[in-house]
Amino acid sequence: MAKCQTCGTELPDGTTSGPCPKCLIGLGVAAGEAKPRRTRHFAGYELVRQIGCGGMGVVYEALETDLGRPVALKLILDSQACSPVARRRFLLEAKSAARLDHPNIVPIYHFGEHEDQPFIAMKLVRGETLRTKLNRGEVGLPRGNSGATKSTCRRDRDGSHA
Repeated sequence: MAKCQTCGTELPDGTTSGPCPKCLIGLGVAAGEAKPRRTRHFAGYELVRQIGCGGMGVVYEALETDLGRPVALKLILDSQACSPVARRRFLLEAKSAARLDHPNIVPIYHFGEHEDQPFIAMKLVRGETLRTKLNRGEVGLPRGNSGATKSTCRRDRDGSHA
């Protein structure tokens, strides 16, 4: 039976060796310390610090070791326990974002799997979070009847009153 490379916990049957989900999260915590105990590596990336965590995944600031390029590295939180549907959704997220080319959409550099752990490497965007800007009122949707609607968008596009 495979064991976690970090803590030695037994991994579920069919899982290749690598860090367990608990240790993956810990990698980000340790990497965010003032003086990390040791350099943490994952799939050709050096983890610098954890920069976000949500219901499905965790995002690290990382350095792509071959190119020396800073990236955001997104991992599924519990890859051993996640369903095939969750893995498929993660892949679709990567493919969908990779097809888009817009200055307000973060570009995808790489999608892969390392030791049964799917990941997405994307451009690292520094600065404030969208949540911080929303809380300050810097970004938001128009309120009341002054906002854009399908009718006003059609009218603006073709000059008619739909």
